Amino acid sequence: MFAHYDMTHFPNVHVKFNKNIDDSGFNDFLNKWKELYENKTKFNFIFDTRDMGYIPIKYCLQMALFIYHLKQKPKQYLTHSRIIVDNIYIHNLLYIVFTIQRPVSPVQIIDSYGELLSQL
Repeated sequence: MFAHYDMTHFPNVHVKFNKNIDDSGFNDFLNKWKELYENKTKFNFIFDTRDMGYIPIKYCLQMALFIYHLKQKPKQYLTHSRIIVDNIYIHNLLYIVFTIQRPVSPVQIIDSYGELLSQL
């Protein structure tokens, strides 16, 4: 499983990623995100990328397309996101995604020590 969703502190949805990414795992990650929208309840994300490994660039393009489709929805339920990043490679991938497609809601990128790296 590429992404583990923890919703025990809803509306805070914690998503912890691991090193193993494949098409199935990535699609599961996106489908769970879609399910949150189908619930029609406001929520926010805390993404933890610290255990992520190498991510092929194709997933950046798929993520940008997913964000584009989310933005077409009449109502947005994602209020904001925090992304914990301690790897320059992952940080650069996020930059690529958000350059192709701006986020749905405000995003804070923070390092593993809790310091703000950037705000979108």
